[in-house]
Amino acid sequence: MLKKLIGILLLSMLATAALADYPLRIIPLKHRSAEELIPVIRPMLESGENVGGMQYQLFVRASDKGLRDIELLLAELDRARKNLKITLQQDVARSGGATSQGISGELRAGDARVVVPSRGESGGRGGLVIGGAEEESLRYKITRSTGSSQGNNSQFINVLEGASAFIRVGQSLPYVQRFLVFAGNRVTYGQDTQFLNVTTGFDVLPRLNGDRVELEIAPRLSFVGSGGIQDVRFQELRTTVSAKLGEWVSLGGIDSSRDEVSRTIFETASTQSGERRTVRLKVEEGR
Repeated sequence: MLKKLIGILLLSMLATAALADYPLRIIPLKHRSAEELIPVIRPMLESGENVGGMQYQLFVRASDKGLRDIELLLAELDRARKNLKITLQQDVARSGGATSQGISGELRAGDARVVVPSRGESGGRGGLVIGGAEEESLRYKITRSTGSSQGNNSQFINVLEGASAFIRVGQSLPYVQRFLVFAGNRVTYGQDTQFLNVTTGFDVLPRLNGDRVELEIAPRLSFVGSGGIQDVRFQELRTTVSAKLGEWVSLGGIDSSRDEVSRTIFETASTQSGERRTVRLKVEEGR
């Protein structure tokens, strides 16, 4: 079978010999297969030149100059692959603040008594007192609070340059789907249990060029919100980047913010919250 395939390739290249009288050269390869290198070589060819091959042999018809160019390219590309370590880090930073202010207390005017209740601490104590006696005074109170949190999720994988790899960590969550079943004149309910994959990880294809690496990468982050299986959130990115070995490079991020204000007659409260998600990676030579 192997001999037949080689024969078919040779015949196909001989069929193009009429375009130019170039001799057929067979170039053995050491580390890269012909299927990997042919798409790189083909754009270099002039009219009448051709390249084919299988496994670790290239079949070339080209001028002397074209052949030299191909040999120079092979000297660069047909080398032992390096082992690369790719680290992906996904950071989440959250911040929030709340402010509330209001008036509470009690006032009397003759037989009339006015009470302004407080939604805050018991009895509405504390704050700026406006008035005289304790039982006949108004209190103005303002409170502020802020908070922040930060977390990160890191994964790494070792992969040969030019080879694709993927890594996934997470869980499969079951959820029930309900549906109607029609059987003659009867209608019943049925249900089916399926699983939703909530995972974090990335797919990557690295190509090394000197001290830089080009990566086709698709990181993915998903997590379950406070609403359970009905509140699964996803963050996904697909891009191609060029990075220097050993340095962190940012792939992208998501910013979100929310403001809420609530008011009553004598009180107002506001909350602000924000969240920033960033994705970055680093590529190093593996060991």
